[in-house]
Amino acid sequence: MADDILKDAEKAAKHAANQVANGVRDAFAVVGNATGLTDVIESNTETFTNVGRGYACMATFCYSEELRKKQLEEAEAEAKREYDRYVAEKVQEYESSSKQERREAAWNAWKLAENRRNILNERYKLAQTEVEVLRAFMLGVSKESEFRKKLVENNITGRPLKNREMIPAADEFVKTYKQDYRGALKKLNEAIASLNQTTQRSHAQLMAEFLRIVEQNTLTEMVNAVTAQIGILQMEFQNLQLSAVEAATDAEVARLTYEQEQF
Repeated sequence: MADDILKDAEKAAKHAANQVANGVRDAFAVVGNATGLTDVIESNTETFTNVGRGYACMATFCYSEELRKKQLEEAEAEAKREYDRYVAEKVQEYESSSKQERREAAWNAWKLAENRRNILNERYKLAQTEVEVLRAFMLGVSKESEFRKKLVENNITGRPLKNREMIPAADEFVKTYKQDYRGALKKLNEAIASLNQTTQRSHAQLMAEFLRIVEQNTLTEMVNAVTAQIGILQMEFQNLQLSAVEAATDAEVARLTYEQEQF
């Protein structure tokens, strides 16, 4: 399951973090046969591209998706209220209603329940996307931490990064993330989007370069923040599953009622 993979990545990242000193910010990306690791930027670019499916924002949702998530939560809550109101109203009118009216009421209740179920499906898919993003980030941190550990073990001296355009954005993130983690991530993603245009490097490559730049303590604290978000998502999945069962039951009851009113 996705949360098991995330836990494994978190464990690997923290294990490596405990063994690596800071100060390898500009260590070169290719270690080769001396360590058994290839270019960590290329490796993490592939991780973000494949696991994150070329995701446009890294380590967090984009603003548009945060907004979409909030809109879906509100729409689902309203759909449930509308269904409950409608059913309560029609139950009171049942005895005095004609067969045609009861048939129409059952049909409408069925459609309202289906609407809520469809919104829940969209919420679930969006939450799965969020898991994919967090999973890619955690695996990326794990690889980066292991890379730094190998540098120390092999006494390898680094050289400056080939591409250094991400350094200002990384420095800005480090200055602000303790005060406003989500805001700092939002600015980081905006910087990545801008550099994507000016450098023609992918979002995935730029995020991999960001992981190569920041100090180990920052990576460790980002892992802690992501771990907290994973806990929130796990609760969200549980609530979504309960709501989905409820919506499916409502839809089935309404469907059966509608079919019974045909005779």
